[in-house]
Amino acid sequence: MKTRNTSLLIFISLFSFLSCDETSMNKEQAEFYVFANQLLQYRYPEVGMVQMETFATDIEFWDYRSPQMNSGRNYKKDGKPVDKGSIKNELISENFLSEKDVAYILNLSASKKIWKLDSIQLQIPILSKLRLSKELHKRKNPELWLTQQYGSSCYLIFSQPIFNEDITKAILTIEKNCGPKDGYGEILFLTKQNGSWTIRRNWKTWVS
Repeated sequence: MKTRNTSLLIFISLFSFLSCDETSMNKEQAEFYVFANQLLQYRYPEVGMVQMETFATDIEFWDYRSPQMNSGRNYKKDGKPVDKGSIKNELISENFLSEKDVAYILNLSASKKIWKLDSIQLQIPILSKLRLSKELHKRKNPELWLTQQYGSSCYLIFSQPIFNEDITKAILTIEKNCGPKDGYGEILFLTKQNGSWTIRRNWKTWVS
């Protein structure tokens, strides 16, 4: 009887843990779709399609040099010098992220999890990475095919969004492709205030 009760307690504890984790993920996904649709409508209105799969965020982005800041200038926070040249230090020094936020986000970044996006939740069509790759490689003019299918040769690929613990701050990398010589990427730092998401910082990562 004791063994049975112990097994039941273990099962209940495991179920509770998984339920909490799933609830947290569902909240993150719900918030992601809110700001993803905002971005598609107002920041990327020219895009016709989104890749279904997100990609894992590289934790090394924390050390990317912020082009908006002079990497040679040092600032002080709590009496300690801070190099504002990196994205991480810029966010911390300007109090957009706390040390607790950074620790939590770095832990999530290391998990390398990805999502498959839901076409019902996004305002524009989605296409799987495999199908997209096959279609683009077999076409003589992939940009024309994209335009015929989706009304635009441009499509987006979202990174796995990374949230802080209370889901009020998010970091998202976006890649936009419109052709072999027409691409763009950026990292966005978003915050939620009064129920709305806004972009607080953005860093251009590449242009082709």
